[in-house]
Amino acid sequence: MKSSLLALTLTLTLVVVFAFSIFFISLSQRERGGLLIPPDEEITESIVHGVESRFIYLDDYYSDAPADLNIFTKTKAKVITGYDSFTENKDKLFRSGLLVMRYGMRKKQLSTNDFKVVKKFIDNGGRVLLACPAWVYESYEKKKIKDLSFYKIAKEFGLVLTAEYADAPSDDGVFSAILVDNKKVAMARGAKGKAKIFVWGQNNFFDASNNALIIKTFDWLLER
Repeated sequence: MKSSLLALTLTLTLVVVFAFSIFFISLSQRERGGLLIPPDEEITESIVHGVESRFIYLDDYYSDAPADLNIFTKTKAKVITGYDSFTENKDKLFRSGLLVMRYGMRKKQLSTNDFKVVKKFIDNGGRVLLACPAWVYESYEKKKIKDLSFYKIAKEFGLVLTAEYADAPSDDGVFSAILVDNKKVAMARGAKGKAKIFVWGQNNFFDASNNALIIKTFDWLLER
């Protein structure tokens, strides 16, 4: 009788310990707002594989993805298109080595949790390419540029998108000035740890006329 009671007590103890273990593991993954985020080591390993395999996450939810995807074939990139929020698609983003965003008018902006996901991507070595005429957001959408998702992401690398104009590197389009070390330029690149970014001050980066630059930029962004 005593041995049966002891066995039952031991079993119940193990069940309770197991339940608490699961609870604390889940708690360690959970950030404010109920967002579940994998451990940094897991995210980093996944992004490294994404860089090596040239997986890119092409956003078509907060931005306007290029209609012609042939250019990505020339860069030897494997495209994962995102048609939903970063919160919903965080696993797809974390499997990618590069996030590509191209400005489109009247698109949704990042929620607090969406930005947390993107920040985790960057903090764990993710690469970013932004094509954005930020002046359009302020001049035509009549909104504050600091609310623009592209502005917030570029700021993570110390690059500041402005509503001013810059001398265009090509004859097509009016380029936004990007503030880098107090200099206004039409395109810029930067780094933060293992993470990298390239910003183009217009949304025409993927035009056929830029083929050589596109390939060169992807090679730099997806370099280990």
